[in-house]
Amino acid sequence: MSLRHVERPKALEPMVTNRVCPVAKTGVNMEDVLSEIAKGVFRAIGYILADVFYGTVCYWIGWPICKLITAGEYPKDKQAVYFEGESSSGYWCSAIGLITIILVALYLIMQ
Repeated sequence: MSLRHVERPKALEPMVTNRVCPVAKTGVNMEDVLSEIAKGVFRAIGYILADVFYGTVCYWIGWPICKLITAGEYPKDKQAVYFEGESSSGYWCSAIGLITIILVALYLIMQ
């Protein structure tokens, strides 16, 4: 009795070989495409979180400290909103707030 090689039906073979995009037919690796999409999504999420943290939390922590240190002179009353106007007081208030958060965190870690 001889055993002969039986071919698998075409329906059982995988549709895509080597993970090449069947639509593009340019040799673009699907892992590369998905990783670039994921990079963009995570970069957008990171930007939004950083903007919310730095632009809101750090600003509102730094604003009263700037007012206290400068005896109410800085930032001006007209600039009660972050990054409003031409001056960079929003950046300075946020930087002071970030420094304050870092110093408080270091103090609590050393306790």
